[in-house]
Amino acid sequence: MASARPRLSTREVEVVGLVIQGRSTAEIADLFTLSPDTMKTHLKNIFRKCQVHSRAELTAWKLSKEQLPPQRLQSCQAQLPACWRSSAAFRP
Repeated sequence: MASARPRLSTREVEVVGLVIQGRSTAEIADLFTLSPDTMKTHLKNIFRKCQVHSRAELTAWKLSKEQLPPQRLQSCQAQLPACWRSSAAFRP
């Protein structure tokens, strides 16, 4: 049985936050002085741990875990790139 809350390292939590901000893989890699290929591997591991398949799903997963009041959740979703908001991950 999979754990309800995956064990993400401190660095992985930081990466999730940067993904949610809309940072590209190259931008995140540059911030951590890593190659983009290494960052892709880290992102794949985060996706696997969170059981998601895309950045949009990762963002939706993270927002669902935050226990945000509905108004704050809607505000967060409104700030996401339009292509992410239209993703099935955000549809009720």
